[in-house]
Amino acid sequence: MSALIFYTSATEIILAMDTLAVSDQDGTPLLFTTKFYPIPHLCGVICGTGLGQFVIDWFVEVNTRMVVDDIPHLDYHAPGRLRELWLTRYKELSPISTVTVYHFGFDGNDTPCAFAYRSEKDFNSEQLLIGGIATKPPTAVPCDFKLPEDFKKMMLSQQAEESAKPRGDRVYIGGDVLVCHMTKGGTAIYQAGKFPDRDQTRDTIYAGVSG
Repeated sequence: MSALIFYTSATEIILAMDTLAVSDQDGTPLLFTTKFYPIPHLCGVICGTGLGQFVIDWFVEVNTRMVVDDIPHLDYHAPGRLRELWLTRYKELSPISTVTVYHFGFDGNDTPCAFAYRSEKDFNSEQLLIGGIATKPPTAVPCDFKLPEDFKKMMLSQQAEESAKPRGDRVYIGGDVLVCHMTKGGTAIYQAGKFPDRDQTRDTIYAGVSG
C-alpha cells in the first residue's frame, strides 16, 4: 500500500512516494521504508504499489539475474519473469493481495519511457503515456502545480481521502515524502517533506517493536 505521484515530460521523470509500511492484516504501522529502487545501469527506477515485498523481490531479480540494456529491453522480458516470480512465491496470496510494478527511465536515445505491470492483468506490459501527471490513489491535482513543492500537498490530500474510508478499503499513507528526479544526466533522490502525524506514527512503530 503506497501513495505514488509521477510526472513525465520530454526531458525528465519525477516521482514521489510515501515511506509508511503497514501490516497487511490490520493496517498497523510496521516501519518507514524506501519504496522506489534506482537501477542506474539501466537509466531507470523500479517502484510499485500494493504488495511491497514483491516489488523488492523483483528489484533483486532485475539487479542480479537479468541481462538487459535499458528500460525498453527490460520490458521485453518483464511480463514473463514477473509471472514466474508471482507463481513461484506469491500465488497463494492472490487475489487477496495485488501489486502493480512500475518501470520509469530512459531508452537508448535518451527518451523518457514508463511501463506498468499489474497482477490483476497477469502482468501484461502497459506502456504509459509520456507527458503530464498521475496520482495513485487518485486525488485532485492543482491546475498550476509546481514540483517538487506540491508533492506534499497532494499526498496530504491522498492521506485525508484514504483515512475517511473503511480500514479494509483504504491505502495507508504516511511517514515522509521521498522524491526521485530523473533526467538523462542522472538521478537525484531527496526528501520533500514529512507528514504531520509522522512522530505519532513513529511512536506506534516503536511501541510495537518494544511490545
